[in-house]
Amino acid sequence: MSLTYTYTPLIAPDGEFTSPLSINDFGQIVGNYKINASHSGSGFEYDNGAYATLAVPGATYTSPVEINIQGEVAGNSFTALGRDPYGVETAFVYHDGAYTTIIPPGYASSSVVAINAFGGTVGEATDALGNEVDFVESHGSYTTFSVPGSLETDLIGLNDEGAVVGDYITGTYVTESNGFIYDHGKITTLDVPGAANTTPVAINDLGEVAGNFTASSGASEGFIYAFGNFVTLDVPGSTQTEVVGINNLGEVAGNYYAANGDEYGFVYIRGEYETINPPASTGETRLTGINDAGDLIGAYTAFQGPTDFSGFVARPTFVNSA
Repeated sequence: MSLTYTYTPLIAPDGEFTSPLSINDFGQIVGNYKINASHSGSGFEYDNGAYATLAVPGATYTSPVEINIQGEVAGNSFTALGRDPYGVETAFVYHDGAYTTIIPPGYASSSVVAINAFGGTVGEATDALGNEVDFVESHGSYTTFSVPGSLETDLIGLNDEGAVVGDYITGTYVTESNGFIYDHGKITTLDVPGAANTTPVAINDLGEVAGNFTASSGASEGFIYAFGNFVTLDVPGSTQTEVVGINNLGEVAGNYYAANGDEYGFVYIRGEYETINPPASTGETRLTGINDAGDLIGAYTAFQGPTDFSGFVARPTFVNSA
């Protein structure tokens, strides 16, 4: 048996540049698209072949970032400030037709990067003086967080067990970052041996972490951290490899640049790399997510007038290779 993929285009109605960003285990997808007529942008939810627009009331722009197994959508909205149409950013969770603002008390703006199955979120908030703080939120309760001794901490991923991954900076150069896991009060630093910087991007419910690092050569490569050990990911023949997600089976999705400069998606399963490139692609494919069924989402270039940048979902099937 061998693995192959069936590709389904995702093009929001009257939209161009459709970009799916997150897929849950029921196949519900959220992302962004640009409206042809006005060239303005909005969020969308795709469920069983139907599209629904996501737009926070009064916002200039709405950008979903993740959808959980309950169908709750976390994202960020932007409202005008003076002449700046994107002046104020505010995080939200959308569920059953209602938008709930996510912002710690006393702060002027906020953004979220992840939501777990229980509706918990992680993100960043800024006060009126421009001071920033990272936060972990659960049912309206906020806990601020930073790695002790760091100059800057960024939260990036969250699993259903409440563990958070991110990176932090201790030196004066922003490229010199360290990864970390924050799990129920315990901080574990993650540094790929020999790396100039390490950035975890996702953690599954088993505690396996996927992310990226800069090798001694200066090239970007991916990694998996599981049970105290690192496995580096470098697609054969590539010049750069980037990881975007990991599911609960340990399957990793990402992207790489080939020697000719074209970008392709890949999935890494049980030590093997599989290139992801829809037949309609004309030179650039970029994955953005993976779910526990192994479904992949992303976008590709296809020079077809107003829909030059099309989204897609790729679903795995097994075929008899005999």
